[in-house]
Amino acid sequence: MNKQIPESENQLSVGARLDSIEQALGRAVDVLSGNMEALFSIFSVIHLRHPLPPMGRWAVSPDFARILVDVILERTPGLVVELGSGVSTLLCAYCLEKNGVGAIVSVEHEDEFVRATTENIRKHRLDQFARVVHAPLRDITLRNRIYKWYDKDLVLPKIASQKVDVLIVDGPPAKTGDEARYPAVPVLFDLLADEAIVLVDDAGRQEERTTVRRWVRKFPILNLQYLRWTEKGTAILKKGA
Repeated sequence: MNKQIPESENQLSVGARLDSIEQALGRAVDVLSGNMEALFSIFSVIHLRHPLPPMGRWAVSPDFARILVDVILERTPGLVVELGSGVSTLLCAYCLEKNGVGAIVSVEHEDEFVRATTENIRKHRLDQFARVVHAPLRDITLRNRIYKWYDKDLVLPKIASQKVDVLIVDGPPAKTGDEARYPAVPVLFDLLADEAIVLVDDAGRQEERTTVRRWVRKFPILNLQYLRWTEKGTAILKKGA
């Protein structure tokens, strides 16, 4: 025999679901509003010569892109190294062009994205400020743990001639439970300039937050400055006191 649920309990259950839906919609509206604001901010300082590829999903979100733009315009870095190429490569290169100094080296493991980003750099006439390094993923062992990370024998020679002022960690792609991006700082730490900035996309994921905490424990001179609420989450670290 089916047990009758009191009408008042049904009303409470429906009310709770409606509250949950309202909260989710509120968060979605906040994200959309923040991304629209970020786009207006970006395009107020950068004048494009060609349309950008789509943002969001696998590409950087506008709110993270705005952080990149702000950091590069403010710090005028000599060398930016980016792990994972795409829209962010172009925006960073535009900022470097606006600064009149610097270059971005974007490390990418997928042939398709290497070709696409290289072609977009050409279309936007940013060859002087940006280049893509093709580095397939290889096994790398750190502290008795194996990771799939960019072939460092292809990466390090391309950037070892000068210190890295800004490091953007947005690759390689990671699966749930996989700290695929952990090698970035251990491998590149000695190349980071004094007061270098490390920007981490997707920091809303538990794996990225764990990775950031491990970096800070291993390299106490690397300080977590911000853990910002963006669409995918952003961590900003700074080398130095």
